[in-house]
Amino acid sequence: MTVVVINPSGGEGFGFKGLHAYCAHDVGSDDSSDRVAWMSTRNVEADAEHAYKVMIATAQMADELKRDAGVKAGRKSTKGPVMHIAVSFHKDEPFDRNTVEAAVDGLLGSLGADPAKMRGKSAPKRRQFADEHQAVIYAHTDTDNNHVHIMLNKVHPQAGIRLPSNNDQVKASAWALKYSKEQGTDHLTPNRELNQTARLNGEYVKADKRMTRNQFEAAQIAKNLLDKKIKAEISEAQHEQRKKDAAIYQAARNLQAMQSKALQDLSDQHDARKAAIKRSLDRDLTKIAADVRADHRQPMLDLLERQRAEAETFAAMERSFLGWARNSRDVIRQSIREPDEHNSSFIKRTFKILTDQTERQAQFDRMQEREIRELERLEQAQRTLLEDERKRAAELSIETNRSLFQEERAELQQ
Repeated sequence: MTVVVINPSGGEGFGFKGLHAYCAHDVGSDDSSDRVAWMSTRNVEADAEHAYKVMIATAQMADELKRDAGVKAGRKSTKGPVMHIAVSFHKDEPFDRNTVEAAVDGLLGSLGADPAKMRGKSAPKRRQFADEHQAVIYAHTDTDNNHVHIMLNKVHPQAGIRLPSNNDQVKASAWALKYSKEQGTDHLTPNRELNQTARLNGEYVKADKRMTRNQFEAAQIAKNLLDKKIKAEISEAQHEQRKKDAAIYQAARNLQAMQSKALQDLSDQHDARKAAIKRSLDRDLTKIAADVRADHRQPMLDLLERQRAEAETFAAMERSFLGWARNSRDVIRQSIREPDEHNSSFIKRTFKILTDQTERQAQFDRMQEREIRELERLEQAQRTLLEDERKRAAELSIETNRSLFQEERAELQQ
């Protein structure tokens, strides 16, 4: 026989989170879940462990869902959006997951209303059954009879309207009778079929007609005790869940602070390495300039000494005819190899050199200045070559440091 109880704790509730904590774990524990064989969801874009969060959001957004679906908002219900359904199976009935899930889907498909089959003002405006709603199924194996708990969201996930819930227990009983017949266990509950037949004949059946008053009162006491136990367990589970959520929240904040500090430390290390590379580059460039200058100091001194001797010889030769003739020849030869800075013709320049001592002296001085500039150019070229090589090495070090920083940051963020 199959037994279905709608809202075993009373009416519709408000606590998706508390009911999930109770159904998804062992009684009195928020860590162990040995009694849970499996969990499954319906119409929820989340796994069973987190489906209750989606269901809470759906219930809170009921008015927005109605507006988006073009449904006129009515009076707000004072009842909660949580429907709790318990389904117990006989030991002779199968409890494999595929069979049980199919049975639950059939049960959910029987709860609701079809206006085409109803009369009166109480008929809903649209066909709506529980199999369209969000639900989580929990299979338990901790009692003599295997059973499932179903946490159902009475708010429609698209239209935002509540599930019609007239005579839910009667509808569930009718489904249980049909399912028991399919499994061959209906003979275990003969009163159920009698009550069903009476209802079909228009009779009002409140409870099992064969139950005595004493039996009924005893059953009510047992039910009340069970309800209190379940409510206490749910309240305890909610309390423990709140403590656990607070600890997780604080741990998350601590982790976020640690990560922020670690990222800042990593950034500071990157900046320090980059600054060290630049300081090393500045020191090396200063040293390169000093070394090149030292390398060229003696050649420059030698050149200046030679030019001083040549200037004395040039001045001495200018005092004789043969001397200034040789000076003129040397200057003219040099002027042929060097470009004329004044753009004068070769003949005109040569004539001036031969006839004008001042011009010869000026040409001689320019030759010596060009030698000095050439030596300075060689010094600068060597310095530039060495500096460029050192700068490229520094750029490579900076790029390597940047890549290292990006890799370390990615690892830390992951």
